[in-house]
Amino acid sequence: MADDIDPWVDKHFEAAVRDTAYFLWENDGRPFGRETEYWFAALEKCLRQRGADAQLRRGPDDGERPADDNIDDLGRPVNNPQGKPLEQPLDNGDTPRR
Repeated sequence: MADDIDPWVDKHFEAAVRDTAYFLWENDGRPFGRETEYWFAALEKCLRQRGADAQLRRGPDDGERPADDNIDDLGRPVNNPQGKPLEQPLDNGDTPRR
């Protein structure tokens, strides 16, 4: 039982992969001889989930801006610090609106 004391083995992750593989296999009608295919599909799915969970735990401090930072996609401010809307040009070339 070397796995019981192995610090490199994540038993919860292995159980999640095993359960996911079984669910996928059952959901497809238990096809014979495709166990490895379902195992790797489950492994990929669980690794993606683990990565997404880690990214959510890190939050926006890793160089990403929060969704409500008042900056548009081009890096321009949407509102000024006093909360007054900035002038925005109209699409037809007329005078700016407020």
